[in-house]
Amino acid sequence: RGPSEQRLRASASAGAMTDRSGRPSVATGELHSVLRHKLKQAQNEKANLEAELADLKQERSRLLSPLEAELHRLQTALWEQEQHAEGEASKASRTVQALERRV
Repeated sequence: RGPSEQRLRASASAGAMTDRSGRPSVATGELHSVLRHKLKQAQNEKANLEAELADLKQERSRLLSPLEAELHRLQTALWEQEQHAEGEASKASRTVQALERRV
């Protein structure tokens, strides 16, 4: 066996799909057909997954909206309580100072 025949056998075993003359074999056309089919399947799956992702994002927004509103309400209520507590503490401090001046 010569070096060129060995290269052809090596390339064929590596998936090159050529005959001894180096021309594409019938299997190459079949391979392309299979690959086109697999590509189409992958594209369809990608489209389905993208649609599912969009649905999940919409569902997430729908579920988070009331939670975000409740969080905002609670943050506002906490701020109001803190303001009231600070006002009461300030009032108590002024009362203590006034009583201390009387003593």
